[in-house]
Amino acid sequence: MKLTLITIAFVAVCSLTKAQKSDTLKEAAPDTTIYSTPEVEPTFLGGIEKFYAYLFQNIRTVGTLSKDVDVQSTLLMEMIIEKDGSITHVKILKDTSPSASASAIKALNESPKWVPGMLYGRPVRVRYKIRLIIEFQTDGK
Repeated sequence: MKLTLITIAFVAVCSLTKAQKSDTLKEAAPDTTIYSTPEVEPTFLGGIEKFYAYLFQNIRTVGTLSKDVDVQSTLLMEMIIEKDGSITHVKILKDTSPSASASAIKALNESPKWVPGMLYGRPVRVRYKIRLIIEFQTDGK
């Protein structure tokens, strides 16, 4: 009888130890979840107006336009703002100007870091979408 109780106790202790190890491994795995609606949205230092000003200073387009035509291009872009505030996984969802798209991707990849989004007091990865309307004006007017 004592041998049976000792065996059962030993198996129970081994089971608990194994469960604790797997919980520890689970917590150590990096959280790669991407959130769309965190408690606190990511922000660009200085506000969204400063971010748009940064983009418009850094987006360069190449091409020729007729002297009497003004053109407008709309870009819908998506990016991931990482836990450290960097921008990754930039995608163009809608574009009407390939040269503006390439330049916008380059500007976003070189962007200063953001203040990351927060969930339960911890920084999280956040999917962020922006829409830009770029107006090309000719010098002929």
